[in-house]
Amino acid sequence: ALIMKLATTLLCEKGAGCGQCLSCRQVAKLAHPDFLLLFPFPNLRPESRKHTLFHFSNPVSSSAKFSDETRDAVEEFKKQKLEDPYFLPNYEKREIIPAEVVKDLIGSLAKKPLLGDRRVVGILDIEKMAYGGTDLFLKTVEEPPQNTHLLLTTSRPDQLYPTLLSRTQRIKIPLVPEEEVVTILSDKIGLDPSITLYLSRLGGGSPGLAICL
Repeated sequence: ALIMKLATTLLCEKGAGCGQCLSCRQVAKLAHPDFLLLFPFPNLRPESRKHTLFHFSNPVSSSAKFSDETRDAVEEFKKQKLEDPYFLPNYEKREIIPAEVVKDLIGSLAKKPLLGDRRVVGILDIEKMAYGGTDLFLKTVEEPPQNTHLLLTTSRPDQLYPTLLSRTQRIKIPLVPEEEVVTILSDKIGLDPSITLYLSRLGGGSPGLAICL
């Protein structure tokens, strides 16, 4: 949710995240060509390689191709995330950000933004980036392209390279107060208040985790 708000503000045609201009509306639908969002996903049926998953991957030349099942999982994540900013997927198979997709992302950054004069890259749970991809992306963090904003999220900074952390400006997101988590759970799920209070405490200030419980 925070990355979406920051991307809306940075790409807004009026410069204030108006929510009404074409850029703001495109970001809200994950359809802005200069908003490159990357997140971990499970590689289902890896023997079947058919589709690129992100709009910055060239469907002809990219080696980052995946199965119908993987494509459907990625599209379902985007759909759920747009409907519910607190949505957290619960995959049976471990999710990662493959190095091949990172290569596509880096390659796309060599081009100029398509609509405006700046670009926003959002990477969720960067600690799940494959080792080879992390090594490649570190060079981009060290020398980012002009007019490109890199927004990286993680709940496990202890799992990141110290060299990566040292080249970023860290913003610690405060936990959501318990009473707000209770309200979110009550509105979304409609459970008894005593149960939502219990779940909110188990979630430790994370509405998404509390919902998954």
